[in-house]
Amino acid sequence: MLDKDTLYLHYFENSLIEKEDIQHAMEIGLEMSPSEHTKVLVEVDQYVDITSEAREFAQNNMRTLKAEAHVFPSLGNKILFNFFIKLRKNDHPLKAFSTFDQAFAWLSKF
Repeated sequence: MLDKDTLYLHYFENSLIEKEDIQHAMEIGLEMSPSEHTKVLVEVDQYVDITSEAREFAQNNMRTLKAEAHVFPSLGNKILFNFFIKLRKNDHPLKAFSTFDQAFAWLSKF
């Protein structure tokens, strides 16, 4: 928790995010902050990938959030993320950033 309403997830360099990782993050997130006023900041280091199964699970099992920010170290990852979020219906504000500080400042507006 970054503050009382902001969950922080960090995926470290050279890791592969699988469906089980997403499920676990969602379970922990609900335990730590069950409110619909929860904001989420996800930081992804270089060379992190996500399986298709995990991406699909995350898209189909979104919880109600106040806002969600993602931090990507590379422009390529940020472009891919923006492409995917345009293809799906988002029930809350969702945006990609290049730095943690930019993402946290944006989330603080909600």
